[in-house]
Amino acid sequence: MRSSGSVWKAMVLAGCVIASLASAKEPERTDEREALRSRMDAARGRQWVLGRDEVRVYDAEKKTLIKRIRLPNWTVARFICGPDIAIDQTGAAVVSSNADARVWRIEAESFRVTEYEISLNGRERWDIGFGALAFAADGRLFAVTTLAGTVWSVDVAGRSARLLDSGSAYLNRCELSPRTVNELERRRKP
Repeated sequence: MRSSGSVWKAMVLAGCVIASLASAKEPERTDEREALRSRMDAARGRQWVLGRDEVRVYDAEKKTLIKRIRLPNWTVARFICGPDIAIDQTGAAVVSSNADARVWRIEAESFRVTEYEISLNGRERWDIGFGALAFAADGRLFAVTTLAGTVWSVDVAGRSARLLDSGSAYLNRCELSPRTVNELERRRKP
C-alpha cells in the first residue's frame, strides 16, 4: 500500500505535467483534416486552405506555407454546408460565410483582404449565407445558399447577388460541380 506522501507526490507530478502541456506552444497546424475547404491554383502552384480561423496559402511544389490570412468579421455556422473558397482567373481567392450574405476577396500577390457585404436583389430580407462557390469560365461567381439551396450570381465588386434558381435541386449540395456551372452558364439571363 502506498503512503499518503507517495500519493501526494504523484498528484503534484501529474499537476505539473498537465500544467506544462497546457502552457506548451501549439504546433503549426497544416493538417488537411482541419480544413473546411481546399482549392488548388495550378497556374500559380498554390494550394489555398480554408480553416476555421484563417486561410493558409501553400507553395504546392515545395509544400511550404507562404502566408496565413485572417478574415475580419468572419463567422462559420454549423450548417450542412460549410463556407467555401474559390480561386478566380487572377489567382485571387473569394471566401464565403455560410452564416451571412458576405464574402472576402484575398488578392493573389499582396494577400490584401477586402470584405464585401452582399445585397440579395429582390430578397433583401433573407437571412442567408453562401456555401458552395464556383467561378464560371467568363469570370462570374455562382453561389449556393447553405439552407435554402438557392443559386445566385454574385457580383463581388458590385456587392450584389441575383437569384438564378430557387428550385430544390441544389438543396444539400455543398459543391458546385463543373457540370452544374456549365448548366448555369447556359441558362444565363441578360
